[in-house]
Amino acid sequence: MAASITFNGKELIHKIGLLQSREIPWITALTISGKNQKDISLVSEAKKDLFLEMDKSFIQVGNFTKIIIDKPRATKKSLKTTIFHIEEYTNQKNVGQAPADYLLPQITGGLVLETRFQKRLKNKGFLKSNAYMFPLHDQTGLAKRNGRLSPTVYNQALWGMSAMEEFRNTNLAGKYPKKDFKTKGTFVHVPRDVAKVAASGMGGMDLKRYAQNIRALNHKKGEKWGKIPSAGIYKVMAKGKGLKQVFRELDSVPTVDKNYDFQRAAAISVNKNIQKIFDLKVKEVLGS
Repeated sequence: MAASITFNGKELIHKIGLLQSREIPWITALTISGKNQKDISLVSEAKKDLFLEMDKSFIQVGNFTKIIIDKPRATKKSLKTTIFHIEEYTNQKNVGQAPADYLLPQITGGLVLETRFQKRLKNKGFLKSNAYMFPLHDQTGLAKRNGRLSPTVYNQALWGMSAMEEFRNTNLAGKYPKKDFKTKGTFVHVPRDVAKVAASGMGGMDLKRYAQNIRALNHKKGEKWGKIPSAGIYKVMAKGKGLKQVFRELDSVPTVDKNYDFQRAAAISVNKNIQKIFDLKVKEVLGS
């Protein structure tokens, strides 16, 4: 057997074992998270597909809603990561609900999110527990962000309503001249059935004065005096131009259909890309 070569299978098995223990976990980590944010990976492709899903699901998508986070990044020791929308703002300049909160009903379907604004209205007694103050985003002349009412409008509404309630409850109307109150540009709350209750006398003199104040603020030049608008929150316009409705009070909290299928879109993205990206990472690590 002079012309023979002996192969040691144990050495080959040992090398395969080293490949499995050293390179396969690294290749898998790269497949999941990539070397960095710009590197192609299951995460980067899932984000792209989720952006497309958002564009199909919503008319407009805010900048913060477009941010999808992945952490912790996959490593050789921990071959997993999680992708999610912003769950909490860490920058004090950002106000309002985090995207993860207001997107949840769009993902699962059901009642819309009870925002801080809605909770505050209920805590202050402006809104019943089962009611909802619906924002009218299409109104002109108001601060907007991505086509929707900006947080500034919500804050102005809350401040304005508190000021008007204080005006009503302390009977300042009878103690100070009208010129001391700058009403233009502020906000006022019109409770449900305010005219009916005021006319019945059940609300007392305070409510009667409040109803009269609403009539005065809502009066439009050339129109009949005495009209009280439907329940909601209004912006006070210049004298003779009436009130502009910014929020409409609804009897119940609205529901939304499931229209942003986050889990399904992400799962489809992973299934269609996993083999392609894994093969690419194998070539990067082991060479072609």
